[in-house]
Amino acid sequence: MKLLLRVAFTFIFLLLGTKPAFASPIDDIVQLREAGKLDEAQQQAITLLQRAEQQSNTQLEADTLFQLGRNAMERNDYKDAQQWLNRALALYQDTNNELAAAKTYRQIGLTYRYQSNYTVALEYLYMALAVFQSNGSEKDMASINNSLGVVLEKMGQFNEAVDYHQKALESNYASGNQQGIASAVYNLGDIRRVMGDYEQALSYFEQALTIDEASGNKKDIAYSSYKIGYVNMQMGNYDIASHYMQRAHSLFVEIGAKRDIDWALSGLSDLAVKQGNLLDAEVMVKGIIERAEHGQYKSLLLDGYQTLIEIYTQQERYNNALALIEQAIPLAEEMGELHQVSQLLALKVTTLETLEEVNKAYQALKQQKQLDESLFNQKRLDALASTQAQTEFIRRANEIELLKQQQATQQVQAQSERESRQTLFLIVLLLGLLAFLIYSRRAQSKYTRQLKQEVSARTAELKKANEELAAMSLTDKLTALHNRRFLESHIDADITTALRKYQQSNNVRPQEADLCFFVIDLDNFKQINDTYGHIAGDKVLQQTAKRLKAIFRGSDFLIRWGGEEFVAVARFIDRQNATLLAERVVSDIKQIPFVLDEGQTKSVTCSVGFACFPFACESERKRQLVSPLDTIFHAADQCLYAAKTSGKATWVGVTDIVESTALPLPSSVADLTALENEGMITLSRENKP
Repeated sequence: MKLLLRVAFTFIFLLLGTKPAFASPIDDIVQLREAGKLDEAQQQAITLLQRAEQQSNTQLEADTLFQLGRNAMERNDYKDAQQWLNRALALYQDTNNELAAAKTYRQIGLTYRYQSNYTVALEYLYMALAVFQSNGSEKDMASINNSLGVVLEKMGQFNEAVDYHQKALESNYASGNQQGIASAVYNLGDIRRVMGDYEQALSYFEQALTIDEASGNKKDIAYSSYKIGYVNMQMGNYDIASHYMQRAHSLFVEIGAKRDIDWALSGLSDLAVKQGNLLDAEVMVKGIIERAEHGQYKSLLLDGYQTLIEIYTQQERYNNALALIEQAIPLAEEMGELHQVSQLLALKVTTLETLEEVNKAYQALKQQKQLDESLFNQKRLDALASTQAQTEFIRRANEIELLKQQQATQQVQAQSERESRQTLFLIVLLLGLLAFLIYSRRAQSKYTRQLKQEVSARTAELKKANEELAAMSLTDKLTALHNRRFLESHIDADITTALRKYQQSNNVRPQEADLCFFVIDLDNFKQINDTYGHIAGDKVLQQTAKRLKAIFRGSDFLIRWGGEEFVAVARFIDRQNATLLAERVVSDIKQIPFVLDEGQTKSVTCSVGFACFPFACESERKRQLVSPLDTIFHAADQCLYAAKTSGKATWVGVTDIVESTALPLPSSVADLTALENEGMITLSRENKP
């Protein structure tokens, strides 16, 4: 009866077009947080928690702990957020509040997502999904599908991410949630933006903005406007970008969203940098950094650091840039943003090279390459973990359904036993229930078999999707060359073939059996980006790829290794031809100027390091190296570094390594020459006049 009265009361208010004239303390905390008043929201939550504990109000205590976790997430304090949320989760589980527990699972998963721990994030999100599928609303399904889509996007699994965002879109459409529809379209646009498909991304963001403007939600309008501005900035449409970013900033100021105000300003500062207004950009960024430090907005602080580093670099204030890089790296590590750590290390290498601190630059470069290798391996593990998490979710959902059926069965049996003692009618009813249970068990057995078949089919689909995704990711989008993943996937077979040919040669060097690895790096490439812009730099990279294709054979491997660095593998040639190829690469790059925008041309040089495989040392002939690609690449890379330090625009290579003790090779021409004099390697380098 009370429930009916409550429903009727609410229905009358809805008919009158008004809402009940009361708001809970929890609602007050949410409103303060959304208005950017985090200190007030935190103080009110602490006070409410103390009151709930004094009153032994478990439900209010759990809800308040949940809000404290959300406050901590807003400040990017994810460790504190996890502690608050886990305390809330324990109380929800104690009171069997499954739906609230599922919402807490989702928030905990998001804390791991913000720390780039995507594997653990998926585990929590799938636990939430299992509950929402049984008890959740369309709004809950939309929110969890949206979160899964974002995490899978961060893991590089774009096909799966799009599927979940489409599901979120369908759920929002079914519930008539216009704000949710706009959010799903917005997320689909962000995937296109990350993939570099700016035209399609812009179309999605414009659709989202149209829906947002119809609903009148100023914050959502600001978000969509900002993204439209940001994509236009990426496309070089600076006037349009400025209009939309300024609109987003004005709306954030109007609603008092403190962090979002500076988020919009960070985009405007990036735009100022691209337009060459470095002084204006510097003033904006320093203000953002100061406020981010005060408000503990770590992600915003890191973005500010990176923009200010770029400003200092363009102003040739390299010592200032280096000092800021040293501040930014531990912050990125603390946040778990390892990809940004790698980018910062690359900036550190370039800055140290400019300051002619060669040894420090080399150490930073080694650190970056180790981190890149770790990130590459982590992507493989993440892909496997994603598949396992989805399979575990299906199993868990089945367990929940079975448990509910078992509980229902137990209740029916208990009730039947009590009633069977009273009348014959109840005995007949018990027989009927027994028949129903037999039918249910058979139906459940059939359902379990179907579910197993669905799990097997889903696993096969996931495997196929992962294989397709791997194939898609073997090509560098800018240059149309293969990427390093392609080389790592294909080189093992060539290495095995080369070793076998040498083992069968009876100590006579076989013909056309060598693999020659070339590491090619464009000299002073950063100056091109700084002077002519990144679009001009991209054109230089594309033209370099075409020239390398003209030099190497179609059967050779050509790789865009990263940035301005390329790798070429001349497959099954005679190693004495390696010097001719290196000389031709250096000469062709140097002799013909590169075409930039509007008829401008620029002369560019490159440095080349190479190593020929198999090595002559006995350990190489008798057994394959534990990691042959790493050993060969490191040898060629050290030769590249020797070429760089000897004046650039030249080549250095080793055509053979006679003694295994020479490994790993040194990185200077003098040390390499010393090894050659000792008969440990065969060195080849350009004879400059």
